[in-house]
Amino acid sequence: DLEPCKDKVSHEIGFLIQVVGKTREIANAVCSLARSASLHWPYTGRKANAGNIAFPFSPAEFPAGEVYSFSVYHLMKVNDPVEVFPLELMHFKA
Repeated sequence: DLEPCKDKVSHEIGFLIQVVGKTREIANAVCSLARSASLHWPYTGRKANAGNIAFPFSPAEFPAGEVYSFSVYHLMKVNDPVEVFPLELMHFKA
């Protein structure tokens, strides 16, 4: 009953920004810039320039600790590229 735009399928957007940086200071700076830019971004129909955003967390920005990146980089010669990824199909009767 409180929905102001009953004739539109969608008129709002939700987004969550996660920043990973080489240092906490870099990540904090990027996150702060993204928050500030989204808070004051101009858009059609804007009614106030103080921002129209609801924050899902309080404080809006917080360090979540270290994150890790894992990658595999091993070169291996093979005759058939799928031979190192065996596939087994199993059929079950209900």
